[in-house]
Amino acid sequence: MEKAIDLVILASGYGRRLRPLTYLLPKVLAPVRRFRLIEWVYITSFRSDLLFRTIIHASNGSVFGFAVTKFPFAYSPSKIPTGTASPLKYIDTSHKLSDQFIVRNGDTISNIDLKKMLAYHKRRKADVTVFTKDDAINSGGTYILNKRILDYIPNQLSLDINTFLIPKLLSRGDVKVSCYNPKGSWYMDCGTWPGLIRAWIKLPSMKW
Repeated sequence: MEKAIDLVILASGYGRRLRPLTYLLPKVLAPVRRFRLIEWVYITSFRSDLLFRTIIHASNGSVFGFAVTKFPFAYSPSKIPTGTASPLKYIDTSHKLSDQFIVRNGDTISNIDLKKMLAYHKRRKADVTVFTKDDAINSGGTYILNKRILDYIPNQLSLDINTFLIPKLLSRGDVKVSCYNPKGSWYMDCGTWPGLIRAWIKLPSMKW
């Protein structure tokens, strides 16, 4: 039987760059064409034909009832937004993450094939694999991490994967960080008004 891999969707940000919309609803519930942002993350993830246990880390879990009722998930509550790296240790404490797990930003749509990315991660024997069109710090909002990487995250709030964790790991000689940039891949950061509008316009013509 195939073993499930954990998929962590980070959805606890304030959404300041999408105000005034986010005064009314959380950023990840912003609509883009037929679906809300977090639904796009679900749909594109499950296209990869992997067996997931999905964990949503959000500051207001009640809002997900009408957005993702057709998708099963575990809820990891956050009273305050805590960046993208800091919540991972908290989530592991309450949910016991798998030895390798996938992290996706809840405001980023992409066509990344997670099954192929996971195979690349294993083939490269990486500790962290970053989906990117540039470098490891400028990511496309999707990561695969080995659980031992949690040891490099201190117990404090508001630390991010891009600005804290990846630079810290790159400075070490005992951690392997790989970049994954398959041909034809793309992503859209919808956490700003220009990004959200671009997704509305471009999404129908994007290659899946």
